[in-house]
Amino acid sequence: MNCGLLSITGALIGLVIAGCATRAQPTEDSPKPADAAQATPGAVGPSVGQPPTQIEVQRHGVTAAARTGEAPQRLSTFAAPSPFDAAAWRLDPQGYAQRYAAVAEPSRGEVTADGEADAPPLVLVSPPRLEVAAGGSAIIVLDTLPFAPASFFSEDMASFANGLPYITLVADAAGRVAATVRAGAGVTQLVRVHAASPVARGTILVCIDIRP
Repeated sequence: MNCGLLSITGALIGLVIAGCATRAQPTEDSPKPADAAQATPGAVGPSVGQPPTQIEVQRHGVTAAARTGEAPQRLSTFAAPSPFDAAAWRLDPQGYAQRYAAVAEPSRGEVTADGEADAPPLVLVSPPRLEVAAGGSAIIVLDTLPFAPASFFSEDMASFANGLPYITLVADAAGRVAATVRAGAGVTQLVRVHAASPVARGTILVCIDIRP
């Protein structure tokens, strides 16, 4: 489902820069990644399925693109995303997916394997509509193929673990991938999150109602 992906300009670029300037620090009661994978869908928790070092690389790549004007696909949905090599992924799923996930691009939120008859559907495990308090966060959980990349994008000033409004994660050995989305400051209405995987059919839309 498509609610109309928009170019990330103006305020969203500001969110990108601000998000990369700071890094959220975990609290003592934050669940570890292994625990978060078992968390109740929609509950608060960290993103899982990707090493923090790659999240840092994603942020660095986006800030560099914003500073230099190069690699526009890292900043705008109007630019085509970098190609996904399905053959290379099949030869080395985990290795290729980790390299692919070293870059975050907003247009990946609609990159699917819809043209592949044998591709499985992307499955939403958590509820399609969530509700959180202003400034809170929720987990979106998907099932796909083992070590498949999955990308998430929000056009409503929400952010993910990398501090950006879009992120690419890698599913675990069971095909489970979970991303935490947090409403931006001052957001008190609907937040929409799109998700897709280049090795699965279909896109996912999750709507999050923000309570003031």
